[in-house]
Amino acid sequence: MLAKARKSRKKAMRRGVTRRQRGGFLWGTPKIDLVLSRYKEKLDWIHAYDRYKIHKVHIYNKSETPIQCPTFKDSNTECEVHTIENVGVCDHTYLYHIVKNYHKLADITVFAPGSSDIEYKKPILDFTLEKTFTTKNTVLNTYDFKVEVGDAMYNFLMPTYPTKHLANREEEGRAPQKLAEIRPFGAWYHANFPDVHVTKSTFFGIMAVSKKHILQRSRAFYRGLLNQVNTEKFHETSHFMERSWQAIFQPLPDACLYTSMLFDLKIGKDQGAYMIMRRPKIKFAVMGIFKNESMGIREWVDHYLWQGADEILLLDNGSTDGGAGRVAGMKNVTVLPAPKQHVQSQNYNEVGYPWLKKAGVNVLTILDIDEYMFGTDGKNLKQHVTDIFTMFMHPSQVSCKWSMFGSSGYVKQPKSIRTSFTWKKRDLDTNVKSIMWLDDVQPGGLDLHSSVVKGATVESPPGIQLNHYTIQSKEYFEKVKMHRGDATTPITSDLNRRDWAYFNRYDYHEVEDASLKNLVLLKTNAPDFDTQAVYKKNIYTKEEFDKIFAYTSSIHENEMKDDVKASGRLMYEIPSTNNILHTIYNASLMKKIHRMTGNMNLKPCYKVPVEYRKYVVGSSMDWHTDTQILPEQQQFECVVTLTNTSDSKTVMEYTGGKKELHTPPNSLLIVRANGIRHMVTKVKKGERTILKFVLCE
Repeated sequence: MLAKARKSRKKAMRRGVTRRQRGGFLWGTPKIDLVLSRYKEKLDWIHAYDRYKIHKVHIYNKSETPIQCPTFKDSNTECEVHTIENVGVCDHTYLYHIVKNYHKLADITVFAPGSSDIEYKKPILDFTLEKTFTTKNTVLNTYDFKVEVGDAMYNFLMPTYPTKHLANREEEGRAPQKLAEIRPFGAWYHANFPDVHVTKSTFFGIMAVSKKHILQRSRAFYRGLLNQVNTEKFHETSHFMERSWQAIFQPLPDACLYTSMLFDLKIGKDQGAYMIMRRPKIKFAVMGIFKNESMGIREWVDHYLWQGADEILLLDNGSTDGGAGRVAGMKNVTVLPAPKQHVQSQNYNEVGYPWLKKAGVNVLTILDIDEYMFGTDGKNLKQHVTDIFTMFMHPSQVSCKWSMFGSSGYVKQPKSIRTSFTWKKRDLDTNVKSIMWLDDVQPGGLDLHSSVVKGATVESPPGIQLNHYTIQSKEYFEKVKMHRGDATTPITSDLNRRDWAYFNRYDYHEVEDASLKNLVLLKTNAPDFDTQAVYKKNIYTKEEFDKIFAYTSSIHENEMKDDVKASGRLMYEIPSTNNILHTIYNASLMKKIHRMTGNMNLKPCYKVPVEYRKYVVGSSMDWHTDTQILPEQQQFECVVTLTNTSDSKTVMEYTGGKKELHTPPNSLLIVRANGIRHMVTKVKKGERTILKFVLCE
């Protein structure tokens, strides 16, 4: 047998069949297949590539009209037509082919859309095929943004699809798409590829990938991506994938990545727009001017630190009541003297603006000490500001109308403005305060209501509210408001004097609004995660829980591995591309967690995999505090019990003693990393299954 093998090898060598070192193929010419994703295009252009002796052409026909394989001059070229559902455009097709043929892929597969005969696509396909047959290896056409792809195009969105090929054009070339569940592109990219750091992006869906590089990822990984684009004809997620094929097939050698002159020019035309898409880092400041506000200045500063302000700049307009001393030494709080009286805008421009620019502030809101702006929907003000001003083509300024609050019957000034004054005017006031992109403010244009800016001013989106407590209690009004003009106008006559008639005019009591009060009380009553944990039953709706349970029930024990973090426990990492993560981290759950914890900053930590864990007889977990995995972010470990027929208990070590929990299905336990010590007692009978995921600030 050995002699026959040697003889066969010598014959092969004489025929010129040699080892392909670069492509990694042991014997003979590698099999190179062509996968075409076709809708209504004519495919007669394929004959231009007969010279390449393609092993097999797979035509995935997404049209209702049947088609036949073309006849190839090379009689050895095979061809198959696969009729599949018209969903997810070409990116769905490529993933479908990989999943279906995972164990029988060609040595190299060239992927291309049926529209590859378009003027700017044809040269890219020409280049790809030429390089593939020359190098016998992966060929990806890329554009190098010099920064990570997820950041370079962070705000990229495509709610409608601009069909380019005339044969496919419908609805004047633009069709509505199913929006990505995670958007914009940068958020989706970081959620799906948290550990991939590349600067090069793919475009146009034309590429060649070796079996070796495809098989670096599991079939489940590709199936998870496929599930994101397999329901509708047009998916916004498809366009996210089009830009991410390098991340999908990573790691790839640099030798497999190309930027041809034509490709570079085509993308380079729009490079200015892509540069704009890069997510700017937001440094958000709140600036206010004050005079004799010692009753409320500390609460105002605490409020905006809570709402995420990076800097608070206070301009002291000649106070004599020691208010500045109440915030002296606070981190990220600066007090500057602004002694000129009744020239509020001048103080903002001459005193405030130079300091803000030097501090690197790029987003600013100017608010008085009786004005409280906040996020109402689980996001704080900084998060809303970030959403607005990292948008592609963001506005120059956002204006928010006042909600006017009265005295709520208070004679003496209460300890807290936010939790005491809850009665207001029914309708919003016409006056506004604004949030602005500082670079767009015209020279000298800062103003207390609406600044003079270069671009558009728009109304604030839902989720932001501005409470104006203009009179507060009778004590405050009498001691503070009645004895001064405002920062713009001095008292010159009875016409602009703040008297009791003024108080009664603004003492609104039409409708109660406790939204800010409730948020503050949630924050005040939030658990101390160093000594406490948060526990709640029935955390998901029945529909949500059933969906999660159905998925985890499909995970077989032989797919799980021993968990080194707990004796006898089994675990399975859920792929980051699996759609079940959208249910696990759904918006309703996050709102519940924000209410439970009082921490509006908590969000899913996609960099840490979600784990399905199983405690079987004999398994346990010793006393420990949870480890902080990511050093730059505070983390909170969440455990959802899925099933529990065991006699095991979770034991928490509180300052006043130990507390035992027998957690039922659909219950949630949240513990901060490096916080409370806890353990799981040994399972003597039954079993317990859980989901573990991590939230971070």
